[in-house]
Amino acid sequence: MKKYLTGAVLLVGFVVILSGCSGQGTYRVVPAVSGNVTIQTLMENWQDFNVYYAGLGSNHPSAVMFDPKNDDRVITVDRWSKVESRELLADLIGSIQRQTGSYYPRLFEIRGPDGHLYGFIFTAWDVVSTRMIDDHTMFVFDIPLPPYLAVNGCDLFGGMRTP
Repeated sequence: MKKYLTGAVLLVGFVVILSGCSGQGTYRVVPAVSGNVTIQTLMENWQDFNVYYAGLGSNHPSAVMFDPKNDDRVITVDRWSKVESRELLADLIGSIQRQTGSYYPRLFEIRGPDGHLYGFIFTAWDVVSTRMIDDHTMFVFDIPLPPYLAVNGCDLFGGMRTP
């Protein structure tokens, strides 16, 4: 009986997750073989983007996001900090690249439900949560902790991790 109840709960959860995905953006790892966009090319051309970072601060970043300036798509954020210098950006990217071991920093592209590109996120997390505000505006949720400070879905200070 317990096995059937567990299966039913998993099925209901799966349906809820699928129904909740409408109106959200999608993300996927940028293929390393594409050669077009890499974290290095984004860093070299950082002034063509609105660049933000998330995390506990510049010494413990969890993600760096690149929002192209010259497009008709807008990314809005809350609790992300704006990157104002190439030096800070290099430090943030270096810090995320050192998050190795069980974590694999990767570059993700963020797309709207219509397939349009909104930007890029470099992070060691596997989850990027987004929500569409309107046809041209996407909200990207905060990624408050780098993965090495999260244990079993909770941060080391007792709070729940928000993906």
